[in-house]
Amino acid sequence: ISRDENFQKFFNQIKDLYLKAKQDNDLIYHAVVPSSLQLPSLKMLEVAQPVAPTCDNLYHNKSCHVKESFAHLVPLVVRNATKMFLKKNSEMVNKLSAACERANSIIDSVLAEMNMPACLEQYDSKNLPPSVVEKIHVLSSGGGIHSAEQNLNLLENYYTRNKESLAIVWETLRKEEKQDAQYRQKYGSAWTRLSSSEANKSWRNTLQTYEEYLSTSSKADGSLKQELYKIKPSILLMQNSQELSLLINDKNTSIARLGSTFLEEMKITYNKICQIKAERKDLLKQCVKTETEVDQYFLKQLNSTCQLNIEKQVSGLLETFNVVESKLERSIEDQAPIVQTLLVYRAMLTHSLQMKKSTVLVVLTIVLSVFLRTITDIYQFERALRKELSFIIN
Repeated sequence: ISRDENFQKFFNQIKDLYLKAKQDNDLIYHAVVPSSLQLPSLKMLEVAQPVAPTCDNLYHNKSCHVKESFAHLVPLVVRNATKMFLKKNSEMVNKLSAACERANSIIDSVLAEMNMPACLEQYDSKNLPPSVVEKIHVLSSGGGIHSAEQNLNLLENYYTRNKESLAIVWETLRKEEKQDAQYRQKYGSAWTRLSSSEANKSWRNTLQTYEEYLSTSSKADGSLKQELYKIKPSILLMQNSQELSLLINDKNTSIARLGSTFLEEMKITYNKICQIKAERKDLLKQCVKTETEVDQYFLKQLNSTCQLNIEKQVSGLLETFNVVESKLERSIEDQAPIVQTLLVYRAMLTHSLQMKKSTVLVVLTIVLSVFLRTITDIYQFERALRKELSFIIN
């Protein structure tokens, strides 16, 4: 009986919607709509073929394999706890990652000025150091300066197209609201449709958000272009391997005059720096938990009535990362003596050579690597934005 009542209720809802649509069509659109008797009937669609329920079919016939729909189903309280934890965990990881990046950038800038580790490698004046060759290969595989310039031009084109698409959507909304106002004035109380200003409120908010995105990306594009033109002459220096070899060899000849003990101490310090950066990377990985792992943890914390104190359990799980967080903070604090040691080495080097030309390759390698990654991120973002705008227009 309840099934028949639900069916009748659903049938009445469909009938009301049909009558309302027919009334709007007769009043406004006057489109020719064929009667249901003139439309072709729906034919049966074969969605599956009958298979004998034998053990052989169930185990070996792939068409009989059924995916477990409830394999990842968890109680709502666990789902809410997982969402809260993942949000707070993401904030914590982002904070720690930013702190580690700032600390690493300080060391990297000093290492770049000292041309490490290239200055510790054995080579002659005719060949570049292996680490420098590796960096050049990485930049060349990404297209180098020419690829960066092409991507910048693409960003300008995407910005223009996205801006035009936004203008089209705004114009469409204005036309729709103008037409709505005309019909409301013409039909008065008979025009019961929700006003366009209220119906399009969410669209307007979305479009304003996209305009802010475009404005931010435009400023970022301009900054990237300025940075590219600043480092372009230095990047072009990479194309002349002979000149690079002479510059770096001159510098390393001066370093060699400081003695083998000095070079050995620099190697020890550099190896220690590499170890610290690797440990930071591993510690950051320990802070990341997958959604499945978090679900399993909270499932174990459910009481006999399947209830969960979300705030308490989330805080408890976050506290398990306190040890890792403390290690990362201690690692950042303990890097100050290492930086001081590097600065002492740098001061000793400045007395025997000019470092500007011979260190430019390592500096520009770091800058261009970050630059190319940023270009790629913005390029992918604007492609996604273009796709979203196309959906809105359609």
